[in-house]
Amino acid sequence: MRKKIIALAVVNSLVLIYFSSTYFGNISTRDGDSSSSRSWYFHFDLNAGRSSYLKTPITSQFRGDSKKSGSYFVDLKRKINPVLKWTSDKINQAVHTASKSSPAVDDSGVYIGSDTGVMYAFDHAGKLRWSFKTDSDIRGIHGTALLDSQNLYFGNYSGFFYSLDKKEGKVNWISKVGNAVGSSAMLINEKLIISAEFDRVIEGHLVSLSPATGELIWKSEFLGEQIHSSPAYDEETNTVGVGSNNGVFRAIDVDSGLTAWKKDFFDPIKSTSAVIREAFCFSSWDKMLHCVDTLTGENKSEFDLGGRSQSSPAILGTNVLIVSSTEGFLYKINIDKEHETAKYNLKLGDDSNNYGMPSPIVIKTANEVLIVTSCNKTAVCFLNSDLKLINKIEIGGFVNGTFAVHENSIYGVALTTGLFRVEL
Repeated sequence: MRKKIIALAVVNSLVLIYFSSTYFGNISTRDGDSSSSRSWYFHFDLNAGRSSYLKTPITSQFRGDSKKSGSYFVDLKRKINPVLKWTSDKINQAVHTASKSSPAVDDSGVYIGSDTGVMYAFDHAGKLRWSFKTDSDIRGIHGTALLDSQNLYFGNYSGFFYSLDKKEGKVNWISKVGNAVGSSAMLINEKLIISAEFDRVIEGHLVSLSPATGELIWKSEFLGEQIHSSPAYDEETNTVGVGSNNGVFRAIDVDSGLTAWKKDFFDPIKSTSAVIREAFCFSSWDKMLHCVDTLTGENKSEFDLGGRSQSSPAILGTNVLIVSSTEGFLYKINIDKEHETAKYNLKLGDDSNNYGMPSPIVIKTANEVLIVTSCNKTAVCFLNSDLKLINKIEIGGFVNGTFAVHENSIYGVALTTGLFRVEL
């Protein structure tokens, strides 16, 4: 298709070419109308000319791994004794209580997006290394960056998806994938997979991009509503599971982008599922934890959480999940027996609707297993496997989102303060 160049500008060593173009095909509304003309920016790095992408292992991703288990092993011989090491300056404006970007951490440093549209890179001591301003200073960055040995990948709420060099924050490529990206990408079989949203027609779909160039590999069918859920990968079926705001959960083939199956749960699914025992397990605004077969979508188990939830479950054992809801409790659930074996009061008071959905993580060492969750609104709680409180660290601001683990430390962000590191 011939595309007319309307404007050209040079900004920060990038050529910004503004095209009148097709926006990954037609976008159809529910009444059948469509619009094929969309604005699309292409960015080219004048310094590098091409991405520095190499086929190297992922070094950090949302919820720890492609199954989104939220479970981490820490090589400690002693008992965990958490200590707050540092907090950064405020990075979010905290205009609302939706979960913010969580840290991504590897040997090179700590990376976190802000709701003002800035991606920050810190060293492990909390010193700012560089910052990168995206085009969006109102809607910001809410997903967590994906890291490999060379680059980081993330989207913003203007619908742009970025690949930056980790060392200096230089742009490799930028692609427009929708009107908003509020979720966290994954990298499977040399394909970036991203949940993208559209606000003019209230739609969403998954897209797959090349990590080397940002070029489109495939896009899924439209999913009927916006998507806040991040994809989780099941290796055996080679599918990713993802929910949408219309309550439909889908398994989508990684190679083709085609829907393998879908199942309607009727209320918004905003959590990211965990893959356990050949099941996608996720919480929903229908106040339930659901586990469905990764191959067929058949119900395997469910549990009443007592309140709506968008908490992403953490895997504690072969059949045990940890999850929370707006009822204000953290639950330990045996998914085979469909009942709780323990619960912990997060002590959120009247703010349960806003802060009652933390996504916990599980930390395992040679000597112990601990669950880490936000609690008391401004603290991080460390619980044993029976959900008994072991330790609590006061952060001094509303703790939001989830945590990342690197070596002997966890990293998180407080809504009204900034990034923090707790040494274990």
